[in-house]
Amino acid sequence: MQLRYDVNGEPALTCSAFLTDYAPGPIRVEPLRNFPVIRDLVVEIGDFHAQAADRQAWLVREEHQPLDLGEYLQTPAQMDEYTQFSMCINCMLCYSACPVYGLDPDFVGPAAIALAQRYNLDSRDQGAHERRDVLNTAEGVWRAPSSGNATTACPKGVDPAGAIQRLKLSTALDSVRSLLFPGVHDDLPGPGLRLPTALVSTPTLHLLVLRAAVLPAVRGCAS
Repeated sequence: MQLRYDVNGEPALTCSAFLTDYAPGPIRVEPLRNFPVIRDLVVEIGDFHAQAADRQAWLVREEHQPLDLGEYLQTPAQMDEYTQFSMCINCMLCYSACPVYGLDPDFVGPAAIALAQRYNLDSRDQGAHERRDVLNTAEGVWRAPSSGNATTACPKGVDPAGAIQRLKLSTALDSVRSLLFPGVHDDLPGPGLRLPTALVSTPTLHLLVLRAAVLPAVRGCAS
């Protein structure tokens, strides 16, 4: 059973904490921030589970191989792509640490995005395009800040902030591709022609993404 509370103003997985970590005291234990309090230290976490379900945080297959061919095989390198993001234990500390979730309960949240990215990076999955349609929204990855608070709070080193930034880049690339090559896809399942990886991964395309998505934001901060 996970015990997670705010301890001295910081979200903590108290079932694995030691009193010596907070010596000499005093110690103040409170309910997790950003969640409705049911009673005492108990908070309502139903919204978190609903968000994960909406983001299809499971393997999605559009085509299934015959059972007699066995399981879907992966190389160690393919598994390394998503292993870090698979370490999430649903403790919700990242939600408690996230300033945006505290102000906007409609925000998808760091853990749900990290879980979606875990499956997007899985070589066995074919549902990345469906998740990106949901996450590439004002309440999705583009609502997320770059504070890194969620990564700092994570007790398992999942790095939700890193997952968010990678998903921002991939969704921005998809948007630029759709403008330059309508109806054409590269690594996503679905209809349409597919571009060679060498073409869609060129420095020129990445530069277009930076100019279209990053530079306007920088100018806005500077103005």
